[in-house]
Amino acid sequence: MRLTVLALFMLLLTGCGNGTDNTIRERGVINQQGITSYQYGSHTFTNKENFYALKSDIINLDQYVDKEVVITAKLIHEGLSGGPKYYEVTEIKD
Repeated sequence: MRLTVLALFMLLLTGCGNGTDNTIRERGVINQQGITSYQYGSHTFTNKENFYALKSDIINLDQYVDKEVVITAKLIHEGLSGGPKYYEVTEIKD
């Protein structure tokens, strides 16, 4: 019984695959990034709740500028110099 409780506790701590790996999946609009004070990311992502800086080494984000899409992205960092969270885009769906 004690081992079962410990195993359950460890499973809860690891997040059970519920996004604790800092991966997001959200709908919003991708825009080209201009000059910023925080100086990271090539594009931005906005929706009613969030604003993120983005980059991708596998997807050409320019193809999606000014389009509403669903992105899947992994957190790079929480934001520097007062800037937004910074994500690496791994998948985009129209």
